[in-house]
Amino acid sequence: MRKILGRTIHIDACYLLALEEDDTRDFIRDQLNEAIYRRDRKGEVIRVSIVALGECLMRCLENPRYRIENIFGWLDRLRVDTPAPDREVMRIANELMDLDYEMKPCDALIVAIALHDQSSYILLTTNPPLIGNRAINRKMKELGRNLKITDRFR
Repeated sequence: MRKILGRTIHIDACYLLALEEDDTRDFIRDQLNEAIYRRDRKGEVIRVSIVALGECLMRCLENPRYRIENIFGWLDRLRVDTPAPDREVMRIANELMDLDYEMKPCDALIVAIALHDQSSYILLTTNPPLIGNRAINRKMKELGRNLKITDRFR
């Protein structure tokens, strides 16, 4: 993962996929526009992991309602950095799954990438099992991290 001088915003796959949902589209657009504002005004970096991108692509291939060109259009506007998991991320992800047996491997990897990124302060997600998750909170405390996992900036 390349070193970042400012703070980073991580975005989960389900967040980007929610752009295709009628009931969440406007809310998600507003939040992504806020991310762009923070990038432009505060120098923050927006990251969507390779794992999250793979989840988006998989969903688009499975269901024609999800349009990859719309998601890629947003990725282009966001000018995302795309970190991939390394050994330390894999270790953190495995530990998260050991703490929470119901956590899916892709979710564990996305959270682990954000936790391992020392400049990250927020992970935007619409995935309820990740928000307020005790295993994640325990791991954050162990790592000395204060990552906000939420569906909105404020």
